Amino acid sequence: MNIKSLIRLSSILLIVALIASCKDDDDSPQPIQTNQLVTDTVSFERITSDTTLVNRGEGIDYIISKKVNIYRKLTIEPGVRIAFTNEGGLSMKVNRNTLDSGIIHAVGTPSDSIWFQGLNGAKWESIDIGTPSPLNKLHYCVVKDAAGTGAITTYGDGMFGDLELKYSSIRNNEDYGLYSFYLSSIEGFEKNTFHSNGGYPIHIGFSSLPHLDGQQSSYYNNGSGNDPKDMIYVSSDNLYDRHLVGGDFVIKNPGVPILVKDHVYLRDDAKLTVEAGNEMVFDNYEIRTDGANSSVSIEGTANNPVIFRSIDDYHHWGGFLITTDNSNNKIEHTKIIDGGDLALGDHNSGASISLGSSSGRAQLTLNNVEIISSKGCGISEFGPTTLDTSNVTFVNNNGSDYCD
Repeated sequence: MNIKSLIRLSSILLIVALIASCKDDDDSPQPIQTNQLVTDTVSFERITSDTTLVNRGEGIDYIISKKVNIYRKLTIEPGVRIAFTNEGGLSMKVNRNTLDSGIIHAVGTPSDSIWFQGLNGAKWESIDIGTPSPLNKLHYCVVKDAAGTGAITTYGDGMFGDLELKYSSIRNNEDYGLYSFYLSSIEGFEKNTFHSNGGYPIHIGFSSLPHLDGQQSSYYNNGSGNDPKDMIYVSSDNLYDRHLVGGDFVIKNPGVPILVKDHVYLRDDAKLTVEAGNEMVFDNYEIRTDGANSSVSIEGTANNPVIFRSIDDYHHWGGFLITTDNSNNKIEHTKIIDGGDLALGDHNSGASISLGSSSGRAQLTLNNVEIISSKGCGISEFGPTTLDTSNVTFVNNNGSDYCD
């Protein structure tokens, strides 16, 4: 037997001995062996000390056969390929005794991506990030073949996590590409691609919409031919299906529709801006200027209008309730389709736009707006209002153009 064969045999025996010594209930640090001549198989369930996975050459570097709970920093170097079996996955958690937090730092390069994939196409679980830390980073990563609700989720063990996702490809997963919960942050989201996932490309809370990067990221071929899902799915997943908007809140056009599953309430002094080209799809919800001096600014253009519509031809959404005397309230170059599901606020009937309340004056400017297929009237006015209109058209509404 030559020297090279002896080295290979010794390496294999060392790996077998290490794996055999790892127990699921062992809280001690579990080192992952590196620089071996064969792929490492990771079969333990906990990482409790800072750990680095290194690029060990061509092919798969590590096989993970269980869901590994991570309570310290896991660094994954550029070029590393991790393959998971059906029960494999990664979960960043907070140790409730020591308060140590699991962190994933997987930062590849343009020429050396980091891969998370199924072993021979196996449907593995997911990457779960349940630690609220800006240090959680996935850059230049490929995530594929996962079977969890999301290939990447920002939740774990009762905790919401944060993630900076950049320059990554999330593809060929069974359900959502990214499932981010409403208390999570995805700040830093940039130039990602989501395609060929079985579910929606991403699920986020309404508060995360300003963190999207417009059309720098791409979303295509998600869902199926009979059930396409190239939309941004937005839901706060709370008891009242309600999101409270604060501050200067800008929604950029992601290039695909935004499906909203929330009642949207604007807090005091909040300004909601919807930029040109957006298509906002609502499922039985509405937008309200609920707080004092809050405002809505819908900024379509002649060549790039904004569209608000219902989720399908069989439903209506609530429309707009504008109750503030703020000169920033304006809707321009916009189509409002299938609104007026229910009477809002002090109004007696449903309308695509409900302007005014019993609490004070409200004002709104409409410029080049089409109100189409309202369940009720087009515009309802209640109390003292100032309504400035230019080129407003009404098409196939069930009620009159204006009502009070």
